[in-house]
Amino acid sequence: MFFKEKHRLALACGVVAALSCSYWLLGGEGADISEAEAAMTPAVDSPSVAAAAVAPVKKTASPGISSPSMEPGVTESEEDQEASENPFFEKEVKARLTQIADQYQDQIQYPSFSNPIRDKEALAKYLPNKSIPAGMPLDFKDPDSPRISLETTKSQYFIGEDIVASVSVTGLQAGIMVEAEGRLVEQGNALAVTEGVQRGGSAFNLIFSGDDPALADAGSDLRVIANLTINGRAYEIGTPVSYTPSVAQVTHVGAAEVRGAYLYIPLHVRVNAPGYHEVSAILYSADAAEPLVHLSAQEDIQVENGLAYLRAHIAALKQKGDAGPYRLRDISLTRMPAPPTYQTEYGSVAQSSFAVNGFPFSDYDDVPYVDEDAQKRLEFLRQLGSVQ
Repeated sequence: MFFKEKHRLALACGVVAALSCSYWLLGGEGADISEAEAAMTPAVDSPSVAAAAVAPVKKTASPGISSPSMEPGVTESEEDQEASENPFFEKEVKARLTQIADQYQDQIQYPSFSNPIRDKEALAKYLPNKSIPAGMPLDFKDPDSPRISLETTKSQYFIGEDIVASVSVTGLQAGIMVEAEGRLVEQGNALAVTEGVQRGGSAFNLIFSGDDPALADAGSDLRVIANLTINGRAYEIGTPVSYTPSVAQVTHVGAAEVRGAYLYIPLHVRVNAPGYHEVSAILYSADAAEPLVHLSAQEDIQVENGLAYLRAHIAALKQKGDAGPYRLRDISLTRMPAPPTYQTEYGSVAQSSFAVNGFPFSDYDDVPYVDEDAQKRLEFLRQLGSVQ
């Protein structure tokens, strides 16, 4: 009985360990945590002002860990009966461990800085500077009530940029009058007010000009507030945005070239201060219709006009079956924390996308990507799944 319980404990501990490590090994995929739930961008309803908040993360149930009973009067035969209530326990544990290992094995075929984008869910994870939408019903007691929605074009704006939002009401009966105006607020104080520009029906654009002198001394944490009048009743909804100076800029992209198993893409970066800068982008097909590979890099840029190289591995490019040419879009530039402020700062991009030349796959060294440390972690997962 002791050895049977020891065996079950080993399996249970193994799956708990695997489920825990799979979260960081697989970037959350192995933990069954929904990307939408884990994201910090869901809309939250509120009677007065709806704003985004962190969504609760579902707890992933782990298999129960049984241990020898310490209760007086419980015999081994009773323990055997309890242990046999789930005769598939070991198979379920091993199957889960095998699934985690298979997912991880598939992931480590590619460098972490060159990941193929396989579906819309993966694309959503990599898109930078996503807005924080907000929504609320007109009547919280009515499940079929019309709803107000507010969303900015992005969450991070740079000083001098226009802050643009859209607000709309859905589910209204025909003929109901809707009026809208917007306020840009810092710590409860209105910095700017704008009239809603009707886009059609009950949808409006709210535009706060980056040239407005009132924004010259604005702080970094602001809120866009939409005030609506619907059939004479007032409603208010808001969402946060950040408003910061740009500390660097991707000015242009140079000609790409093949080096071994990689397509090297040089990004020219102008910086205000030396230090480590992280750049990420998505490589699209030439017509920008299909996202292909998510790319990222960190560079210690010590000169005013420096370079950061994005590298696309041949395995990631072949997985998507596109040899180019390409478009580089959804570019994000970040200056990593450094003295004296130790704050994360952000840079801008000169244009929304850049052309990138391609090469035949035959020009590359077509060798698989191998990460020795990742292979050791994979072997550990495989061993857990084969506990006898």
